[in-house]
Amino acid sequence: MRNPRNDRGRSLNENPLSPSGERVRERGSRGSSDSPTPSALRASSPPLKGRGERERTCVLTRRKGSKDELIRLALSPDGEVAPDVRARAPGRGAWIGVTRAELDAANAKGRLKGALQRAFKTNDVRVPADLGEHTERALRQAALDRLGMEARAGNLINGS
Repeated sequence: MRNPRNDRGRSLNENPLSPSGERVRERGSRGSSDSPTPSALRASSPPLKGRGERERTCVLTRRKGSKDELIRLALSPDGEVAPDVRARAPGRGAWIGVTRAELDAANAKGRLKGALQRAFKTNDVRVPADLGEHTERALRQAALDRLGMEARAGNLINGS
């Protein structure tokens, strides 16, 4: 299909030729080539500076940390906040990095709801009263799932 990006003023059946008369490989066409592939270029070039793991910020304490140090909270379509311990849920997320006691205290005082409203950029946020318990249960289940996978892979030794 022709569009302004791939239409360079020639017909679709026209073969581009070099000055010597041999066929020239177009960009994006398939076939063998002596030029390196983009993945080979990426592997040989040094990593870019400043492009490492992104830092996340706790919405309660403003402490910065990596993805492994903080827990993601996601917003369901009906506006309920739920823990997303695998950090895979779609949409905007908010990160927390506090203990369960601090989370429950912030939730009881109403500080958590305000912080999540700012993070999710909406006023339609419902924070369950037992969010700390939901988070703890989700973390426990994620750890058990991981142990099960490692046991099936033969990486876990159990017994006496």
